[in-house]
Amino acid sequence: MWKPETDIIIVGSSPSLLWHKFGKYIDEHKNVVRINKCFSQDCHEYTGKKIDTWATTNNERWNRFNPINQSTKEVWVRVPCTCQEFIDNGTFDSFSGQCIPMRDNRKKCVYGSMTFNNFGHPGLGTGLIAINYALQRFKKITIIGHTFYLESIDGAALDFHSEKEDEEHAKNRKNFFKENEYGLASLRYVADWIKNDKIILLNPYEYDNLRCVNNA
Repeated sequence: MWKPETDIIIVGSSPSLLWHKFGKYIDEHKNVVRINKCFSQDCHEYTGKKIDTWATTNNERWNRFNPINQSTKEVWVRVPCTCQEFIDNGTFDSFSGQCIPMRDNRKKCVYGSMTFNNFGHPGLGTGLIAINYALQRFKKITIIGHTFYLESIDGAALDFHSEKEDEEHAKNRKNFFKENEYGLASLRYVADWIKNDKIILLNPYEYDNLRCVNNA
């Protein structure tokens, strides 16, 4: 019988989530952390349903998308002000858990983490921030669905819940993704964490066929 190797899994929103029906394995973890717009209709076989923690940016971009349910214990936000924004826009109306910022008001990672001081790009993905934050709290973590926009054939920045690149992703790709540079920079952190036995991949083949993965 299969059992999780770690207490926690960080589930990204990459199209790679739809490669395999791993939803039941995701939900076996004691703590399931999901990133941003993390659920979509009829995808639960692939994504699972459990959500102990929601790691997110402001949800106004998704018309106040709110996946919080009665089992959700924590919401990890990119910056402190988002906690108040969620109170103001009604996202926390039925939430009794904790809202925990992953970075401070200066956008520095909490717990004194200096991981991204030399990232070299103007933006950091919420998924990468959440992985780094989780590694400050847990000895070892599992991840799935974090491919940093390196999986699409034409270079488009896609999520599992959309077949087309949205306006925001298109703008970001033009302004600071710099084709594969952003994705490869992000992936290098994950590759190092894997080598140091801090991260395991639920799908061990998730990175095998990414664009330019051999350069990571």
